[in-house]
Amino acid sequence: MNKDAIGKSHAKVIFLGEHSAVYQKPAIVFPLPQIEVQVTIKPIHSNESEIESKYFNGPLSELPTSMTGISQLIERLNELLNPKHIKFSIQIISEIPLGRGMGSSAATSAALTRAYFAYFEKSLDKQELDNLINVEESITHGNPSGIDAKTVISDQPILFENGHFTPISFNTTGFIIIADTGISSNTKIAVDEVHNRLNYHPELVKQEINQLGNLTEQVKLTLNNNDIKKTGQLMNDAQMILSNLGVSSFKLDHLISVAKANDALGAKLTGSGMGGCIIALCGTLEKAQLIKKQLLNNGAKSAWIQSLNELTSEAKQ
Repeated sequence: MNKDAIGKSHAKVIFLGEHSAVYQKPAIVFPLPQIEVQVTIKPIHSNESEIESKYFNGPLSELPTSMTGISQLIERLNELLNPKHIKFSIQIISEIPLGRGMGSSAATSAALTRAYFAYFEKSLDKQELDNLINVEESITHGNPSGIDAKTVISDQPILFENGHFTPISFNTTGFIIIADTGISSNTKIAVDEVHNRLNYHPELVKQEINQLGNLTEQVKLTLNNNDIKKTGQLMNDAQMILSNLGVSSFKLDHLISVAKANDALGAKLTGSGMGGCIIALCGTLEKAQLIKKQLLNNGAKSAWIQSLNELTSEAKQ
């Protein structure tokens, strides 16, 4: 406990199946290992532990209500590992924007938990890590699906279906570009929008939700067959349905248009919509770099590139 301890995690995006997953349809979720959160715990000579982050700097006792989930997780971790209330500093450095559907809170919780266990030199298995992440997630998101918690600690894509999470591998190449609108998304508002439309137009909306589920099933096959051209077409089809469901926005539509104008094979919103991020698909790194540049030149706040080939390895233990 005299040495610094580090814990890391990463972002995630829903590739296909947002909103239809709420209605027991499948969703495919990708980890984004290049977009990291790192938590460092260091010894400190002070009467109180401290935290340093982009959202708050100061004593743990003064954490704002917006960080109640993190506060509760720290309390739980102290109960498990720090009964003597040893004081230390916690530094959180995150590349994941908050409120964009990229798993920021779950990734921070995972990195914090890993750092705690490393600091106190205790082993941590995946089930306990998952349980502790959900201490924070249940406060921040109320009734989380568990998608974020599972994906931010996975190095493989995950299939979410009928409440179960299955790591999956694809025989595929290509790249996805993730671009941030700079606008926060609100999952509850977006989910309520779809639910309200379902109440007013039950047959039409039910058909669109079923179609989103069918598109996800098709994408499982096209990714495994390395048919990224068809995968892109299915992404475009999904975006059309999501727009019909009222969860796209002017900024999302604009960035999607920019990506497609620069030869993306497909582009769509990711997450709950009404803000947040888009994802675009292309075949080469050169093309991905061009699309990323054009998205940044046309209003994206941030953008990243993820190789799909990097996500086909076996999950780490």
